[in-house]
Amino acid sequence: EKPNMEAGDMVFVVQEKEHDLFKRKGADLLITKKLNLNEALCGYEWMITHLDGRQIAVKSTPGEIIKPESSVGKPFVKIIPGEGMPS
Repeated sequence: EKPNMEAGDMVFVVQEKEHDLFKRKGADLLITKKLNLNEALCGYEWMITHLDGRQIAVKSTPGEIIKPESSVGKPFVKIIPGEGMPS
């Protein structure tokens, strides 16, 4: 910076690093998981290690219907509220 001169801008370019488990879509974090027939019919529960190291249980609720992927490629989606990225 010099006297009587306008300073230029500092520009940061941020690129997201790929993660082994999570993919990001806006503020949402996506995980793809395949269920076998037994898990789809009888229920499932597994633990996920979140980005901050916390263990989060992902499980079906009694009577929850797990539908197979539709012919147009729309899969079953399980949502855990509040566990995505801050927006």
